[in-house]
Amino acid sequence: MQNIANKVVIITGASSSIGEATALKLAAEGAKLVLGARREDKLKAIAAHIKAGGGEAVYRVTDVTRPEDSAALETANWNAMIDVNIKGVLHGVAAVLPDFTAQKSGHIITTSSVAD
Repeated sequence: MQNIANKVVIITGASSSIGEATALKLAAEGAKLVLGARREDKLKAIAAHIKAGGGEAVYRVTDVTRPEDSAALETANWNAMIDVNIKGVLHGVAAVLPDFTAQKSGHIITTSSVAD
């Protein structure tokens, strides 16, 4: 079996049944999930459950009968990557910058990645 840890996986129909079970299984194996379905309340609950267990999941309301919804779903993982790897770094810098400015010194070492 292929190692799925840290791979981005898009799951449509993720709000119930086989889609939900697949999301939970892959999250347990370390996959980074992008969940899509029509029911936002269910998606939100599943993503929260995965995050509470230490996993990574984002969701987007998606109706797969609409091509534009499917296209938008595939960009959700880009937005999640940007939030973590770019905005996360900027938030960290912003948090310490006033102290570093006041003491006229300081070093920040960050790591980030745009790879899956």
